[in-house]
Amino acid sequence: MSVNPKDFRRADVRRRTFFLGAVLIFSAFLWTPALFAAESKTTVSATNGKVELRATAGIEQVKSFTLDSPKRLVVDLYGVRPGSHKDQISLDAGFKLLRVGKFEKNRTRFVFDVDGEAFPHYELKESADAVVVAWGKALEQPAPAQTVPPQPASKSASHATITAVDFSREENGSNFFIGAEGTAVVRQPVTEGNSIQLIFGNTALSKPVHRVYDTFDFPTSILSVTPYQIDVEEGPETHFVIILKSDFQWQLRKHAKGFVMFVKDGGAVQ
Repeated sequence: MSVNPKDFRRADVRRRTFFLGAVLIFSAFLWTPALFAAESKTTVSATNGKVELRATAGIEQVKSFTLDSPKRLVVDLYGVRPGSHKDQISLDAGFKLLRVGKFEKNRTRFVFDVDGEAFPHYELKESADAVVVAWGKALEQPAPAQTVPPQPASKSASHATITAVDFSREENGSNFFIGAEGTAVVRQPVTEGNSIQLIFGNTALSKPVHRVYDTFDFPTSILSVTPYQIDVEEGPETHFVIILKSDFQWQLRKHAKGFVMFVKDGGAVQ
């Protein structure tokens, strides 16, 4: 049986064409996220106790939390690349420096270094294309005059309020009590090692509770608790950043007057 050499050449061309097409299709899928992410870049404006982080083509997601040793506020913008601004920007009156990280894991990280031993009172507001962090005197500036008469608040505008926190011990673990008035919406917690962030939607944080709590002199599995409030489109949202003394198991339980986070000493929660 004889085989025409031209048939071999035609088959080889078809195989090469198919292989090249597969490579091009795979490359398109591989590079598409990076191309989309590159479309949105950050701009930074820092003036008198206020930092505006804006994105040229919108922000996919915002995550914020605080860290200790040293104390700092972290704001992650997802789907956004760093723009042509400085990597470090000097701040004052509570935060001393803003540091900008590289684009990693589809996010750009902004770190606000605290000036001193305690976090300043600050507010963080989000929108579709911006995050604004304000603190110190920027929070004391009067609001601009209303040009449109305010609309009466509806029942849906009501929200819960965090009114108290407390620590206690029981036989096999520690309790962290969060007092709440109204109906707080419990969001999915964010965990990273021994750091846990509890998030309560539709919930404001009362001023007496807005401070850092450390437990060095108290026999508890919790090292520190930092509550803060941000404002999102749905209303106020309260976050608790909780640092445990080790990677203990924990559980959030409903309480008649709020919530209790139970941390079991060195074992799993039953």
